[in-house]
Amino acid sequence: LEKNDIPSVIATFEKERWKSTSIHISENEAASVAVNHLIKLGHREIALLSGKRYSFGRQRLQGYMNALESAGISYSESKVVFVDSYSISDGMAGMKELLDRKISFSALFAIIISGLKSRIFAIFGFFGYGVKLEGFNSP
Repeated sequence: LEKNDIPSVIATFEKERWKSTSIHISENEAASVAVNHLIKLGHREIALLSGKRYSFGRQRLQGYMNALESAGISYSESKVVFVDSYSISDGMAGMKELLDRKISFSALFAIIISGLKSRIFAIFGFFGYGVKLEGFNSP
């Protein structure tokens, strides 16, 4: 893009040798808002699935923890899984790890990059364990 003088903007993070403009959000605050939404829906057992490749995974973990603390919900490391990347296969492996722990959770806060495809891994991961999801039929 740069070589061809095509204007571009990078969202969420900066790339060192790229001279493009970059925009950022408060990862911590965005995660807190999302988890607070789940809490307002009545969820108190909220699991977290995140990647560890970029710093925003750790920043969102902090927002997740802040939201739980504000609501008087204890943080449980057993409800948190970090995977190597944000790929579908790593996401499925993370979901399997979370479900293999046999802990109780009623909501999942998943930090994903790939949009719809990444949400699909979670849905199929749940079905593989016989978990029923409201609004979804097993394939």
